[in-house]
Amino acid sequence: TINSSPLIIQGKKTVCANSEEKYSVTTEPTKKNLWSVTGGTVQGNTSDSTVIILWGDTGEGFIQLIQQDTVSQDIDTVVQRVEIIAQPDVAYYGVDEVCEGMPEVYYVVTSEGRTNKWTVYNGVIAGSDTADSIIVNWTSIAEDEDSAFVIASLSLEHTDLTTGCTNIRTGIINISKNPSAKFS
Repeated sequence: TINSSPLIIQGKKTVCANSEEKYSVTTEPTKKNLWSVTGGTVQGNTSDSTVIILWGDTGEGFIQLIQQDTVSQDIDTVVQRVEIIAQPDVAYYGVDEVCEGMPEVYYVVTSEGRTNKWTVYNGVIAGSDTADSIIVNWTSIAEDEDSAFVIASLSLEHTDLTTGCTNIRTGIINISKNPSAKFS
């Protein structure tokens, strides 16, 4: 028997590509669930009341939930369409081979309606970390350091203010030791 009582899936109907989202349904003790997804993957147990779905690329996705009463064997089913929207493109410009202690400029052309958030490892941002361009003062290598270079990184996170979707690009920066001049 198929019941006419509506199952309601709680969760977002518009999601960002490659994001994880939580979906849930009210489950009575005598009922068991079976979740399935098109356009994404259920992370974990497909028989729980709550599931996490990892959505795929841009397009359309579907969540199907079948709920069966273990006593009466009645079955309810629901299919929910989910729109999967694109993450914002992220690109920045600047050098990835730098000299220790030297400031370098990095910049991005931001489309209207997007925000920036810059982060660095083994360097310091001079000024705002949300600007379209930044100056990074890369770290100095200790005199007693055996290595001729140090690995650093620069990340830019873009958030689209209309969709709420976020994307991050991280680049590796090689900081080279400055040559030392020795006079005799």
